[in-house]
Amino acid sequence: MNAQLKQEVRDCTLDFVTAVRMTLRYEDEQLARLTALLTGLAEALRDQTMIDKDLAADLYELPKTVRNMFLSYDGPAESRPEIFDRLEDAWVDLDALVMDCLQPADA
Repeated sequence: MNAQLKQEVRDCTLDFVTAVRMTLRYEDEQLARLTALLTGLAEALRDQTMIDKDLAADLYELPKTVRNMFLSYDGPAESRPEIFDRLEDAWVDLDALVMDCLQPADA
């Protein structure tokens, strides 16, 4: 696998997770870049039988972190701030992309 792509994915993932954890916010451009990188990574991994353990750990943690921040709102659903809806959408999308990356190569 391309070491540069792997590092870009790891850096972008860290930036996104940090923004979500610290401010409960992310930029649309940031999510779009991460989505594009994960899509490219899924393609690059399609014929791989192994994945770097640090990259796998980052991928595994990404949707969990976004989900946990989404679940951190404990008020009534009808007065939930819009950011939590955005986090929920991001969580679902990122989870699907990560699953594509972690799927085993076709035999």
